[in-house]
Amino acid sequence: MFVTLIPGVVTCDYPKFDQSLELLKLISPDLVQNCLELFDDITKDKEKYKIFYELFESNLKLGVLEDTTNRNQLSNLVRYRTSDSEEKIYSLTEYVSRMPRNQVYIYYTNGDAAEEGPLT
Repeated sequence: MFVTLIPGVVTCDYPKFDQSLELLKLISPDLVQNCLELFDDITKDKEKYKIFYELFESNLKLGVLEDTTNRNQLSNLVRYRTSDSEEKIYSLTEYVSRMPRNQVYIYYTNGDAAEEGPLT
Protein backbone atom coordinates (compact mmCIF):
# COMPACT_ATOMS: atom_id res chain seq x y z
CA MET A 1 0.00 0.00 0.00
CA PHE A 2 1.25 3.49 -0.82
CA VAL A 3 0.86 4.71 2.77
CA THR A 4 3.94 2.77 3.79
CA LEU A 5 5.54 6.20 3.86
CA ILE A 6 3.88 6.80 7.24
CA PRO A 7 5.78 5.03 10.01
CA GLY A 8 3.61 4.32 13.01
CA VAL A 9 2.48 1.91 15.65
CA VAL A 10 -1.13 1.00 16.26
CA THR A 11 -1.94 0.07 19.83
CA CYS A 12 -5.06 -0.55 21.83
CA ASP A 13 -5.91 -1.47 25.42
CA TYR A 14 -7.03 -4.99 24.65
CA PRO A 15 -3.87 -7.14 24.20
CA LYS A 16 -5.49 -9.72 21.89
CA PHE A 17 -6.25 -7.06 19.32
CA ASP A 18 -2.94 -5.27 19.66
CA GLN A 19 -1.51 -5.11 16.14
CA SER A 20 -3.88 -7.80 14.91
CA LEU A 21 -4.81 -7.98 11.27
CA GLU A 22 -8.51 -7.61 12.02
CA LEU A 23 -7.94 -4.34 13.82
CA LEU A 24 -5.67 -3.00 11.10
CA LYS A 25 -8.19 -3.90 8.41
CA LEU A 26 -10.88 -2.14 10.40
CA ILE A 27 -9.00 1.11 10.99
CA SER A 28 -6.98 1.19 7.75
CA PRO A 29 -9.49 3.37 5.82
CA ASP A 30 -9.45 5.91 8.66
CA LEU A 31 -5.65 5.95 8.74
CA VAL A 32 -5.49 6.51 4.99
CA GLN A 33 -8.06 9.31 5.19
CA ASN A 34 -6.15 10.99 8.04
CA CYS A 35 -2.92 10.76 6.04
CA LEU A 36 -4.58 12.27 2.97
CA GLU A 37 -5.88 15.17 5.07
CA LEU A 38 -2.39 15.74 6.50
CA PHE A 39 -0.86 15.64 3.01
CA ASP A 40 -3.44 18.14 1.80
CA ASP A 41 -2.55 20.47 4.69
CA ILE A 42 1.11 20.30 3.73
CA THR A 43 0.30 21.44 0.17
CA LYS A 44 -0.65 24.85 1.52
CA ASP A 45 3.04 25.61 2.20
CA LYS A 46 4.77 25.21 -1.18
CA GLU A 47 8.30 24.97 0.24
CA LYS A 48 7.38 22.30 2.80
CA TYR A 49 5.40 20.38 0.20
CA LYS A 50 8.30 20.47 -2.24
CA ILE A 51 10.52 18.78 0.37
CA PHE A 52 7.78 16.27 1.26
CA TYR A 53 7.13 15.57 -2.42
CA GLU A 54 10.79 14.97 -3.22
CA LEU A 55 10.88 12.33 -0.49
CA PHE A 56 7.58 10.59 -1.28
CA GLU A 57 6.83 11.28 -4.93
CA SER A 58 6.93 7.61 -5.94
CA ASN A 59 4.63 6.61 -3.05
CA LEU A 60 2.01 9.16 -4.07
CA LYS A 61 2.14 8.17 -7.73
CA LEU A 62 1.92 4.52 -6.79
CA GLY A 63 -1.12 5.39 -4.67
CA VAL A 64 -2.83 6.92 -7.70
CA LEU A 65 -2.36 3.62 -9.52
CA GLU A 66 -3.27 1.27 -6.64
CA ASP A 67 -5.88 3.02 -4.52
CA THR A 68 -9.02 3.40 -6.62
CA THR A 69 -11.03 4.62 -3.62
CA ASN A 70 -8.79 7.63 -3.02
CA ARG A 71 -7.49 8.17 -6.56
CA ASN A 72 -8.99 11.65 -6.96
CA GLN A 73 -7.57 12.92 -3.68
CA LEU A 74 -4.17 11.41 -4.45
CA SER A 75 -4.08 12.81 -7.98
CA ASN A 76 -4.50 16.29 -6.51
CA LEU A 77 -1.29 15.70 -4.54
CA VAL A 78 0.83 14.70 -7.55
CA ARG A 79 3.11 17.36 -9.03
CA TYR A 80 4.70 17.65 -12.46
CA ARG A 81 7.82 19.21 -13.86
CA THR A 82 7.42 21.25 -17.03
CA SER A 83 9.60 22.20 -19.94
CA ASP A 84 9.68 25.75 -18.50
CA SER A 85 11.61 24.69 -15.42
CA GLU A 86 13.05 21.43 -14.10
CA GLU A 87 13.25 23.04 -10.64
CA LYS A 88 9.58 23.97 -10.19
CA ILE A 89 6.78 21.46 -9.78
CA TYR A 90 3.12 22.13 -10.51
CA SER A 91 -0.18 20.47 -9.80
CA LEU A 92 -2.24 19.60 -12.87
CA THR A 93 -4.66 22.39 -11.97
CA GLU A 94 -1.81 24.92 -11.81
CA TYR A 95 -0.43 23.68 -15.11
CA VAL A 96 -3.77 23.93 -16.89
CA SER A 97 -4.31 27.47 -15.56
CA ARG A 98 -0.95 28.51 -17.08
CA MET A 99 -1.59 26.94 -20.50
CA PRO A 100 -1.95 29.24 -23.49
CA ARG A 101 -5.54 29.43 -24.73
CA ASN A 102 -4.65 27.84 -28.04
CA GLN A 103 -2.95 24.82 -26.41
CA VAL A 104 -5.23 21.82 -26.81
CA TYR A 105 -3.09 18.90 -25.62
CA ILE A 106 -0.73 18.12 -22.77
CA TYR A 107 2.20 15.89 -23.65
CA TYR A 108 4.09 14.06 -20.92
CA THR A 109 6.78 11.49 -20.38
CA ASN A 110 7.69 9.16 -17.52
CA GLY A 111 10.95 8.90 -15.59
CA ASP A 112 13.11 10.66 -13.03
CA ALA A 113 14.67 12.36 -15.99
CA ALA A 114 12.54 12.64 -19.08
CA GLU A 115 14.30 9.64 -20.63
CA GLU A 116 14.14 7.16 -17.74
CA GLY A 117 10.98 5.33 -16.73
CA PRO A 118 7.74 4.97 -14.77
CA LEU A 119 6.42 6.91 -11.80
CA THR A 120 7.53 10.38 -12.78
